[in-house]
Amino acid sequence: MQWSAEENKWNAVHHPFTRPKAEDLPLLEQKKFGEMRADAYDIVLNGVEIGGGSIRIHEPELQAKMFEALGISAEEQQAKFGHLLRAFRLGAPPHGGIALGLDRLVMLICGEESIRDVMAFPKNNRGQELMTQSPAEVDAKQLRELSITLAKQKSANLPIALPVPHEQDSPECKTIWILRIHPFVGDDQTHHPAISMLPGSDFGQSASAQRKIE
Repeated sequence: MQWSAEENKWNAVHHPFTRPKAEDLPLLEQKKFGEMRADAYDIVLNGVEIGGGSIRIHEPELQAKMFEALGISAEEQQAKFGHLLRAFRLGAPPHGGIALGLDRLVMLICGEESIRDVMAFPKNNRGQELMTQSPAEVDAKQLRELSITLAKQKSANLPIALPVPHEQDSPECKTIWILRIHPFVGDDQTHHPAISMLPGSDFGQSASAQRKIE
């Protein structure tokens, strides 16, 4: 796990279902989360990572303790992961997973230097796909169908998208997500606009996600 000073909590480096190494399980009881190691692995070919994965937790008690260490309450565990914990109690076997980067593997087989040379629709360093000209502008009709309103930001000259309920006090609309634009200083010390996305109920707190906008 890794401590986030911004969120004031521990976060999973890989994902919350990764199994800790057996010899590190006592550290979980001692709350020495930063010293725990994951039972995870990568596949590297000629210095290039072509895959990775981990052994997963299959015991409901261990999974519940991991959730608790990550700040997920018992009520939230049941609401979001109750089906998983129930499946573990029924006897899920030990299991693991791996994901292969086939584009990187093909790149090495073809002797290319970049995965863009073996991808059908590669994106440039601005996140644009030139074959289909995406991302593209969205027309007003599509925005209305998705209940999205655009508001202009004078400082960054970029829109903020605010999903709004179809009907006032609609029970289906429990959360309004707010996209907030603010300055961001890149590694090259140049200034870029950045965007934060957070629930309306958490507005004013640290953003849970942030990405750089070219």
